[in-house]
Amino acid sequence: MLWPLALSQAQSDGPLPPDLQVWSDVRLAYSSTGKEWLDGGSNKTRYGASEASGFDAELADFSVLWTPTLSAALSAHLHLQAGPDQAVDLGLVEGFVRYRPLPKAGWRLSAKAGRFFPPVSFEHDGPGWGLTRTLTPSALNSWIGEEVAVVGTEARAAKRFGDHQIDLRAAVFGYNDTAGALIAYRGWAMHDIKSALHGKFSVPDRVALEPALSRQARVTETARELDDQLGFYTALRWRYADQSTWALTLYDNLADSEVFQNGQYGWRTQFVSLGGHHQATESIELIAQGLVGRTVMGPRIWPNGTHTTESEFATAYLLGTWHVSDSTLLSGRVDSFRVEDLTGWQSWTDEQGWSVTTAWRHKPKAHLEIGAELLYLEHDRDLTRTTGDQPSGVQVQWMLKTAF
Repeated sequence: MLWPLALSQAQSDGPLPPDLQVWSDVRLAYSSTGKEWLDGGSNKTRYGASEASGFDAELADFSVLWTPTLSAALSAHLHLQAGPDQAVDLGLVEGFVRYRPLPKAGWRLSAKAGRFFPPVSFEHDGPGWGLTRTLTPSALNSWIGEEVAVVGTEARAAKRFGDHQIDLRAAVFGYNDTAGALIAYRGWAMHDIKSALHGKFSVPDRVALEPALSRQARVTETARELDDQLGFYTALRWRYADQSTWALTLYDNLADSEVFQNGQYGWRTQFVSLGGHHQATESIELIAQGLVGRTVMGPRIWPNGTHTTESEFATAYLLGTWHVSDSTLLSGRVDSFRVEDLTGWQSWTDEQGWSVTTAWRHKPKAHLEIGAELLYLEHDRDLTRTTGDQPSGVQVQWMLKTAF
C-alpha cells in the first residue's frame, strides 16, 4: 500500500518570468515492500524497506522547466531534473524545439526535434510531463517514463471536421535501444520517476545469477544508441466534441537484438497502445488504457528457436476522477499487468500482478496544493522467491513540493 501526502505551491505571477518554472519535491516514505528495485531489489514501488525502520527521506525531484517562444512559429521546451535515483546530478528529461507554422486548408501542422516522450500517456498532462490526478502513474505509464523517451523528430498534422478532430503523428528516433530491459529483468513497476538522458537504473540482483546474461552491466542505460539504426512510432488520435478522445500508438525501436556494447545489450521492442479519455459528466472523467508488446535480446539459442531473452508483456488500467469542486478531486484506479517468458527456460521473468490506487488532491488557494494517495499492489514472480523480497506490502509516502 502507498499513502503519499503531497503539498505543492505554484507562483505563476511570482518573481520568475512566465516561461520559466522551478519546483522541488521532498519525500518521507515508509515501506515494507522489500528491497528497492532502484537498488537491485524486486519491489514494485519507488521506495522499499531499504532501512531497518522502513523509513526513507530524500529529495525526490528538483526540476527547471523553460519554454521560451523564439519566434512566431518557433518555440523550445527544456526540462532539467536533479534527483538521486539515476546516477546523474542534473539530467535532461525533455529538450526539443518545435516549429508550428500557420494552418493550411484547416490543417494545423507542426514538427519537433530533440528528446521527448512518445504521445502514449493520458495521465501525464501537467507541466514537465507531470501528473494531475494521482501522485503515482499506472504501471503502463511508469514504464513509458522510465524506458521509452526517445531522441528524434516528430511530424504532426491535426484538423477539425465539425465535432470531430483527428490528430496524426509520426516519428523516427534513436537512443532507445535498451528499452525492454527493465520489463524483462524486473517486470512492471509503479513510480513517478522520469528517465534522464544519461540516467541509469539498477537491474535486479537475480540477473547476475543467469549464465546467459553474465555480461550485462549491473545497470541499464535507458538512452543508449547501440546499432546506429532508427526506430519509429506512429499515433492516431480522434477527439469528439471535447468530450471523448481515443488514441492508438504503434512503436518499434528496430534495435539490433544481437548488438552488445559496454555491458548494454540491444533490445528489439515493439508495442501497441490503445487508450481513451471520456468526460462522462461535468465533474466525472474516465481514462482507460492498455498496452501489449514484445521484447527480444540476443541470438536464437534455445531449442524452441527463441532468443536469449524473449518476453511478451501486457498491462491495462481504468482511472476515474471526480472533480468534487473547482479545488478538490478524488481519483481511483485499478491496474493489471503481466510478463510471459517465451523461451521456456527463464521462468523467473514470468509475472502476474494487479494494484488499486486511490488519490485525493486539493488546492486551498491558487498556488498551494495538498494531496494523498493509497496504493495497494500484489505481484507473483519467481524472482521474488529467489531474492526473498515480498510480492506485496505497505508503503507510506509523504511529499512536500514547492514550485515557483
